[in-house]
Amino acid sequence: MVPRNREFDVDDALTKAMHLFWEKGYADTSIRDIAEHIGVSHAGIYSAFGDKKGLFKASIEKYSREVLDVMFSPL
Repeated sequence: MVPRNREFDVDDALTKAMHLFWEKGYADTSIRDIAEHIGVSHAGIYSAFGDKKGLFKASIEKYSREVLDVMFSPL
């Protein structure tokens, strides 16, 4: 079992969650899966993102920002 940290890096958590959603799909990814993958408690996820939908939305927004940054960065 992975020890869980009370504090965690939100950007890192979003990236890891996004990869898990890609791998398993939204419907087959549980908060428990995400908590274990990130190494935080369920409560930490709920506190930071509200629920699975909030976490998914935040991870998509982060991904969108990263893609736009690449698209509009000078060549």
